[in-house]
Amino acid sequence: LQEALSEGTNGFGYHLFDLLHLDREDLRALPLDERKEKLKSLLEGIRAPLLYSDHIRGEAKIVFARACDLK
Repeated sequence: LQEALSEGTNGFGYHLFDLLHLDREDLRALPLDERKEKLKSLLEGIRAPLLYSDHIRGEAKIVFARACDLK
């Protein structure tokens, strides 16, 4: 956070990847794919700073390394 602020970036994005509750309904018992679909539909037409983060499949070390590259 300190590094991003000191670089004078144009703001922050809030990456949303899961939806656990919606309108007082507990969605945790639903499969992740269903929760993500609900989240994706909620965010249609919404702009930054709210950003939908799609599901990433792959080896955890590779995914983590890629996330670090993207900062």
